[in-house]
Amino acid sequence: MRSLVGRSPVVRRLVGAATLDRPSDRRGAPYRVRICIVLTRTHVFDAADFHAGAVGGTQAAMVVLAEGFAALGHEVTVAMVPRPVATHAGVRYCGVDDLREDEPLDLLLLVRDWEPAVARLRARRRLLLLTDVDHADRPTLPTALGWAERVLLMSAYQDRRLEHVLGARYHATDRAVVGLPVRTADYGAFAERRENLLLYCSVPERGLLHMRRILPAIRRAVPDARLLVTSDHTMWGERSRRGIYAPKMARTEGVEWLGAVPRPELVALQSRARLMTYPCHFVEGFCLAAAECMAAGAVPVTTRGYALETTVGTSGALIDGWPRGFLYRRRFVRAAVALLRDDDAWLAAARRARA
Repeated sequence: MRSLVGRSPVVRRLVGAATLDRPSDRRGAPYRVRICIVLTRTHVFDAADFHAGAVGGTQAAMVVLAEGFAALGHEVTVAMVPRPVATHAGVRYCGVDDLREDEPLDLLLLVRDWEPAVARLRARRRLLLLTDVDHADRPTLPTALGWAERVLLMSAYQDRRLEHVLGARYHATDRAVVGLPVRTADYGAFAERRENLLLYCSVPERGLLHMRRILPAIRRAVPDARLLVTSDHTMWGERSRRGIYAPKMARTEGVEWLGAVPRPELVALQSRARLMTYPCHFVEGFCLAAAECMAAGAVPVTTRGYALETTVGTSGALIDGWPRGFLYRRRFVRAAVALLRDDDAWLAAARRARA
């Protein structure tokens, strides 16, 4: 599993540090770490919404992270806004008001922003995981930074941007880049023969409308190329905003608007698609959508910039310039067409992406 649990030495060390002076039981079994993840600024969801439905990137990452910790044998709770207590895959989901002060934690992970309820909780390790780049000026964020022993980040780009926005108060923090977890177990056998299917699975306003000019040029060279759109705002508990984007995309031949689809269907589409086409103009702090497509073998064609330079790297085609520019669109089309026409080049990139 490519995740904070499996790949990050920082989190492994911190979880390990929480057990260094803890005795084993009489049979010599390792201490079971008590972990609580407190997720702020989110709609109500649980693991079933991730596994059988559709949720946003932060929500998906926290489910995968929590289940990864539980699979290691630790006691894990995910707390957010008030909701009925439920358990899934060894992880307890509850409201922040359900957390008890008389049950000390080994590891308390606060996600996104400050939550006053954590001030009353006792924990041996206090971490803050920041999963937003575009809301760095939240007025309560300095409180969260002051509370945390260490700040965990999705990418070096996010780190640079936060330092630029927050200045000295951020520069003084102890922090580390750890990425986001990807549930690679969902992506099984790699299909080396695929149709010329393009996938747009990020938030529509982050670059979808640029495909109105890009896709026709791709289809002139590869007439059977099709674009599927598999995202909308229902993943964040909001209205879909389909009426804003779908009519505009409907005027472009070769586009099929699916909106947010259940995860099993999304995984199947990612595993069928040849490319993830994402002319991004958003300040991506990681891009979980690209990481998942890479795990499926759908090679990203996207902007050279933001955290995409490290998340995608040499496993995709990074396009110089700005998506609205003619030169960018021409480079994007050439890169996409080359990967659609050249099976060997696509296969090599797909294998790098899955490595």
